[in-house]
Amino acid sequence: MTDIKNVKWVPCSWFHEEEDIDEEEYQDSYNEDGPTIPKIIGFGPSIIVTPFGPVNEDDIMNPVFDTEFFQCHTNFNLSKKILEDITKVEGVEFLKVMSRYRFIIGIGIMFDSDKVKSEIDKSLGVKTETEIKKIDRLELSEVAERSLECIVDDIVGQVPSDKRWLAYIFPNGEHIIKVVKDDTEFTIIWNNFSRLAEESNGVIVSSEDAS
Repeated sequence: MTDIKNVKWVPCSWFHEEEDIDEEEYQDSYNEDGPTIPKIIGFGPSIIVTPFGPVNEDDIMNPVFDTEFFQCHTNFNLSKKILEDITKVEGVEFLKVMSRYRFIIGIGIMFDSDKVKSEIDKSLGVKTETEIKKIDRLELSEVAERSLECIVDDIVGQVPSDKRWLAYIFPNGEHIIKVVKDDTEFTIIWNNFSRLAEESNGVIVSSEDAS
């Protein structure tokens, strides 16, 4: 669904693994998993160039050592109101806007990064996969509800009028029909359909409902 807000979180890696890389590669490098931050190498301590400015790699006060940084990509514009809401989330220590669809946050060491990102998602109005599935099911249920009467009429036409039956109608309109012999079988099938309804949000109808 293209109208649903979506984000992608990517951890920021400030340091390169130990390997021989030309200094020019540091200046131009970028990888899909996040920014690869260049170093300025001279006779003194190495300086790491970050979106928050240059920092001394050997400085124990350097925030990159005790702060978790994440880059967030969005499919919607970052308005002033959205950015203000992000700064209000507990645990957000740094915020840097990179573009209209991307920003970087630093999370304080005393906070759970997953919870902080989850709270930011909520402030952005981003739906989880479970919530998106619920939306899809709701829309399908609305479609099924509009045509429920037609579906029941179709079911009635498939079962002899003297038979007792139960039917389960899925949100997309597909259905299962079970002819029952007695109350015991009716109860068993009803319970099975009830469990199915909990998983797929469908509707149970019976010959009693159609009479």
